[in-house]
Amino acid sequence: MLNENDLDCFADQFMGYGNPNAKVWFIGMEEGGGNSLQDIQNRLIAWKVSGSKAFEDVAKFHEAIGLPDLFKFPGTKAQRTWSKLIEVYLFKNEMPVETSNIRQYQAHKWGREGGETCLMELLPLPCPNLNTWHYTSFSRDPKFSTRTEYRKAFLNQRIFKIGNLIREFKPENVVFYGKSYEAYWLEIIQQVSDKTLVWNDENEADFKTCWNSHTLFLSTKHPTSRPSPGSSYFQKIGARMADHKQ
Repeated sequence: MLNENDLDCFADQFMGYGNPNAKVWFIGMEEGGGNSLQDIQNRLIAWKVSGSKAFEDVAKFHEAIGLPDLFKFPGTKAQRTWSKLIEVYLFKNEMPVETSNIRQYQAHKWGREGGETCLMELLPLPCPNLNTWHYTSFSRDPKFSTRTEYRKAFLNQRIFKIGNLIREFKPENVVFYGKSYEAYWLEIIQQVSDKTLVWNDENEADFKTCWNSHTLFLSTKHPTSRPSPGSSYFQKIGARMADHKQ
């Protein structure tokens, strides 16, 4: 079993990877992983050793939990979700989007402390997929007994915390990926806006936008959704970010 206090603190305090001062944020539903008790234990230990910070350096953290191959260039293994989000970032900044450039960016710059991007999740604990919930056997804490109880315990407070972070740091762009969560994305946005915002369809591009005085918000497909969005989809998102004028 996991240490209940450690798991609760991690779920309550860990927000994601990278630099909250970055101009571009990517926010998803929940991190993949968590396939075994050992994997979660490794994460909790690495987080405590690093200082129990709200934001970790993604490369250092994954190296500490035994997943260094994602950050060893030129042999970097492209991560399925990250590689498409990196494509968005590169295209926004008029940088080459060839596979080697994507892998190089993942290895050296993606989600780094003091870097150019910030990565967050709506829910804090890693899970293999939406239909799997291992924490029933990992913890005796009732908050983690089912996915339903977990969402009751953490969803609203995460919405509030992410909204507060956006208000504090005022990123230029926030890309929310996972269109089935658009209602939650809008709840976050309303916290930081003086007027009621609604999603705007982007000329049948299959993503939506809205904005306030300092941030363009985008709601997009998840990179691993089915059917799989092609590179042109993510490049259109990057182009929209580049073209936006407040």
